[in-house]
Amino acid sequence: MTDEVVRSYADSNRELIESFVRYMQARNLAESTMVSYRNTVERLLELIGSATVIGAKRSDIHNFLARLFRKELNPATINKHTAGLRAFFKFLRMAGLIEFDPMDLIPHRKLPKRLPRVLTVEEVDRIIVAANDAAERAIIETLYATGVRISELVNIRLEDVMFAEHMILVERGKGDKDRWVLFGRRAALAIQEYLRLRPSECGYLFEAPPGNALGSWDSAKRPQRPYTKRAIHLMVQRMAARAQVKGVHPHSFRRAFACHMLAHGADIRAIQELMGHTNLSTTMIYTTLTDEKLQEIHSKFHPHGEANDVEKD
Repeated sequence: MTDEVVRSYADSNRELIESFVRYMQARNLAESTMVSYRNTVERLLELIGSATVIGAKRSDIHNFLARLFRKELNPATINKHTAGLRAFFKFLRMAGLIEFDPMDLIPHRKLPKRLPRVLTVEEVDRIIVAANDAAERAIIETLYATGVRISELVNIRLEDVMFAEHMILVERGKGDKDRWVLFGRRAALAIQEYLRLRPSECGYLFEAPPGNALGSWDSAKRPQRPYTKRAIHLMVQRMAARAQVKGVHPHSFRRAFACHMLAHGADIRAIQELMGHTNLSTTMIYTTLTDEKLQEIHSKFHPHGEANDVEKD
């Protein structure tokens, strides 16, 4: 009696992964996406062992996803793995290597609706206090005071700032539209303090100095380049870390601007104009972020609110 020879498909499975990567590269997928999808397929191959991935069945996919659930991964991570498998088996089907896709009828896991966290006024103040220099302080004060997008902030020019009127012209913002935004006394003082450290005739408002050292501009050979969006991102993250406030990025201040204005009674259409939203529905998203504050106000001041719903003698 002869022993049965069991064939291993490990090598051919690895070759299929490399072909899948070349397919993704040809489609110009983002590097992060390709790394994520490759990682997913490699995890699947660990599960099926020496069997051929071409013969994978829907039961194999269910077993793979069940493992992820047992690890208590969050729904977003599981959906990323599911998307990677869909892309891989679509590639195999397009290559004519499989006739039936085991991902058919595998549903996307519905993600719970999560509202982004809104910085409190106290947290914003802590981040501003954590500024190491005038540039950091002025940038955060401007983001919070005006609600501008980071892409708009880096393109503001000094000649667009009207200090007497406390207004800034945002030229060609999102949708290629110009609009005016406002800023208060604190932002004005922070910007003026920053401007005293650099030539102030013209140029970008937040102009990146050579060597990343404030006060080192050569007025005759100014670089005439703004801070990059990435530089602002890193600056904000460093300040938030020093202030011990988690989950902060430049857009956090735009969100805080809208929510704090709403919470203090500002008209939503005025906020829409200041934020440069084409549709009011976009601005309305921020009303959901202030529900907790509104409930507190309702409870405190409405005749039938919880705080006032006390049986009187």
